[in-house]
Amino acid sequence: MLADGEALRQWILCVDEREKLRAATSRAPLVKGSHEQLMLNPLFRRLRDLNREIARAEEHFGMTPLARLRLGVTFLQEQAAKEDLEARQERRRPHIMD
Repeated sequence: MLADGEALRQWILCVDEREKLRAATSRAPLVKGSHEQLMLNPLFRRLRDLNREIARAEEHFGMTPLARLRLGVTFLQEQAAKEDLEARQERRRPHIMD
């Protein structure tokens, strides 16, 4: 977990920033450009980038249904391999008769 600490902190900061930007962009979806023309708030670009970064982190940490499924499959495969290895080791052990 310590190895992922910085990545988790970054995810938290991104989610926090995204919430603040959502509030700001909902209040002002359009802003005036340099020639007084209306244009889409440039904060939407940062919001898009944050969404991508958050999605990557959520996938990495198993926070999405698909990622959880993959983790579950990996866990099941690991368990099956472990049980198979234990069974092989048990067969190789000499059995002492009582």
